[in-house]
Amino acid sequence: MIQIKEVLTIAAELLGLGTKFSESLISATEEGTELQKKLLKSFYLAESEVALDYLPLVAEDDVESSTGTVYFSELSKYPARIIKVAGEDGERLFFEVYSKYIKTLPVKATVTYAYAPDEKGIAESAEAHPAANARMLAYATAEKYCLIEGLYEEAGVWEAKFKEAVKAARKAAPTKVIRSRRWV
Repeated sequence: MIQIKEVLTIAAELLGLGTKFSESLISATEEGTELQKKLLKSFYLAESEVALDYLPLVAEDDVESSTGTVYFSELSKYPARIIKVAGEDGERLFFEVYSKYIKTLPVKATVTYAYAPDEKGIAESAEAHPAANARMLAYATAEKYCLIEGLYEEAGVWEAKFKEAVKAARKAAPTKVIRSRRWV
């Protein structure tokens, strides 16, 4: 598990704020608390971007509805995107997505969906795809921090490093292989 405190420490080091951040963890000063808040906000933005745009967090919930309507509130997480709905035998079911629910056949089904991570405290673990790592999240956090501070050129540097880290993680992540077909 990736610890949020670890990501923030790495991001602070990358930004040249390592000493200030370390001191803010030991003694609470107004400047240190403000730095922690900005870094934590930057982390939330980065964590959500990674989960929603690059390496999705995926959940599956078993549901049953006599009408075929499955409200998002019935799922364990609030979905950002519905990937598939499958019946008990694993067959894909047709579904339509509305603003607060999914409409499908009135059967027992498994809903697979991508979701955004919840905000957490500095002492908690990050919610991230297994291919993600602390350094990747730190690059994204540094980028977001620079954007908040108006340091656009530096943000571009951290964005480039972040995107390279995402490419590397995607290569390392397991992929589905589609078998080739031959025409006779």
